[in-house]
Amino acid sequence: MEVLSKSDYREAFSELFGLRKQSLGQKWTLSSLAKRVGLQASYLTNVVKGRAHFSADQIYAVCESLGLSDVETEYLVLLMELEKSAHAPRKAKLQSEIEELRRKHLSSSRYVQEEAAPLSADDLQAYYLDPNLELLHFYLGLKSKDQSPETVANALGISSEQVLEGIQFLSSRGLIKKHNSRWVRGVIKQHLSEDSSLCKPNQQLLRFKALNQLQNTAKERKYSFMATVSMDEDSRLKIQSAYLQFLKQARKIVEDAEPDEVYQIQFDLFPWF
Repeated sequence: MEVLSKSDYREAFSELFGLRKQSLGQKWTLSSLAKRVGLQASYLTNVVKGRAHFSADQIYAVCESLGLSDVETEYLVLLMELEKSAHAPRKAKLQSEIEELRRKHLSSSRYVQEEAAPLSADDLQAYYLDPNLELLHFYLGLKSKDQSPETVANALGISSEQVLEGIQFLSSRGLIKKHNSRWVRGVIKQHLSEDSSLCKPNQQLLRFKALNQLQNTAKERKYSFMATVSMDEDSRLKIQSAYLQFLKQARKIVEDAEPDEVYQIQFDLFPWF
């Protein structure tokens, strides 16, 4: 369960209690939890059913008993304070803090390894603002592919001269090395953070190239899905949370896979209006 996808702290606790019950069975009850945190079981039930609120000490004690992280605890406390507050400026401040926590922690960076790239600021700009260079870097890590400039150029849809220029750039920066007459690269763990000034332009350029590739790829070699739906903000957060869980699983699959091909995975979730 992704706590930060919830917008009601009591609903979050209700689900957490249910999950704990599923995992521990008869060994776990609301009464046993209430006893550990110094509350009456009836009061704990009233909170879950929306008839009462925790105090600050009580919610910390419950979070601690459930083994929640500091971030999850902070988030649930903020949700509780938001619901209890009747002062508009404070509510706005609390909402802002909640959204900042979500932005920071409901992010793909939690599941994608980020390592500092061995590149200068100018080289980072050259690398990430040229999708062909980035794709060339990946291509040269495919063991079964022909690395002649003509073949690579045909695969990437660029000229042989661009391929040679790209290889010169990558090799001079230590991103690829020659071994037994073939170019080889190490595992790529570079990942632009959302805060990088290069992130948005890199995504835009790569999306444009990806769209062309998607249109030109045979049906049996791709999977594509798109849907326009209507839902509320809570549902959006649940879908985002579910995708992050998928990303965690996908990362393990990729790490265990043989580098035979280069694939594009992307996910978009945004409001139209």
